[in-house]
Amino acid sequence: MALDTKRGVKMPKKKSSKARTRKRLDAQKLVVRLYRDYASKISKNLWPWEKARWYELVFCILATAGEPQVLAGTTRQLSNTMANLGLLELDLLAGLDPSEKPKKTENPFLVTIETLLLQIGFTPGSAKSAVTAICEAAASIKKKYDGKIQNYLCEHGNYMLDQIKEDFAFSQFDDARRAISIWLQNTLNMPVPASDPLTDQACKSLGFLYEELVEAANQQDINVALLDDALRAFWERVPASEKTKVSASQ
Repeated sequence: MALDTKRGVKMPKKKSSKARTRKRLDAQKLVVRLYRDYASKISKNLWPWEKARWYELVFCILATAGEPQVLAGTTRQLSNTMANLGLLELDLLAGLDPSEKPKKTENPFLVTIETLLLQIGFTPGSAKSAVTAICEAAASIKKKYDGKIQNYLCEHGNYMLDQIKEDFAFSQFDDARRAISIWLQNTLNMPVPASDPLTDQACKSLGFLYEELVEAANQQDINVALLDDALRAFWERVPASEKTKVSASQ
């Protein structure tokens, strides 16, 4: 096994492509089960599913574009309805271009969204502007962040963490990055991982690297901050005899 010099732990040897794919899928199933069994019961996180953050961004764009003719509450109801109907999926909107000249066969999704906006009081101009904005936002996230709103937030969260030395004058606090990571999780619902000895032990017990589960959570659109809560809750319920075995093997 190779040594990971960054974390000081041994890394498994590279496996075949099929084995890696199978393990990735197993990891995704595991993080969904961890969230359902543990994190959903203990966390007060407002954004457990990252897709909801995208829907919220869409609402904010629509509410702003509709002012002052349309009340925010009306826009909220419509955006929730459109999300439930599958009209606001990021991958779908990223592939649409509302700026194209009208054709005899306009995209039915764009026509539907614009029609719904007109029905609640948007002007033709504001409806067109709003639809164009959400499609452009979706296309940008798709191109720059692999279609994951979490990747966008995590990138900027990591930038804040990288600035700790410049922003805080900690002189004898070696765990500053983890402490600030948890603070960002708790105060901003920021999807930044913050592993600790307990999460590492939980991962070892489950047979996965922490990084593998973070990636799996991201692929499932689960806020990676909840992964830490779920792993700690899981570890608390592991029998003492199993904890002893895991600790002894480290």
